[in-house]
Amino acid sequence: MTDTLQVIETRYLPSHLWHPVRLICKHSCHVDGHALGFLPLSAYDHRHERGDLIAIYRNDDLVGYAMIGINSSRECRILQIWVRPDARQITHGRALIHYIAQKKAQPTRCWLLRLYCADDLPANIFWRALGFTYRGWRWGRKLKRKHLLWTIDLREPAALTLGLRMTPSQDPLAPPNRPPTLLPDSEADQREPRMHLPTALR
Repeated sequence: MTDTLQVIETRYLPSHLWHPVRLICKHSCHVDGHALGFLPLSAYDHRHERGDLIAIYRNDDLVGYAMIGINSSRECRILQIWVRPDARQITHGRALIHYIAQKKAQPTRCWLLRLYCADDLPANIFWRALGFTYRGWRWGRKLKRKHLLWTIDLREPAALTLGLRMTPSQDPLAPPNRPPTLLPDSEADQREPRMHLPTALR
């Protein structure tokens, strides 16, 4: 039997299927809050209503989700991504990233995917393997850990090899060599913590 994967924005789910997604979001913060951050359920409700919460199913079994945000500089921020421990390392994370790039970023002319990941998490290996580039780090707001900034330019060859690349026709306004302009993550608090850049970028 061939497994089937379905990735879908939660706002398109029937109401009776939204409740399990909400529960798995709450559960993920309980078991992996040190990696995801601790968010109230209202934050997931807000992203759900905006179309910024994405669920992934394997054979109709809910195995994970991703939360994103798109800023005014055409950057798509991956705010959270989580896959059930028993469903990890089976392409679910990659499938979520593909969906975000192809269905959320590119249609809105976003050219950059970006995220922060604490430096003590094995997920950093995943981001590097996907072709993301390390851009620097900042201190976390609460636990005071180093948070590494990873980005991938959807116009670059690395994105092409993953099937994520944005074609010139999709992004006619962006010069091909424009460097990323990294904006603050928080829409409510625009004070960006000090970024520490790798030597090569100074």
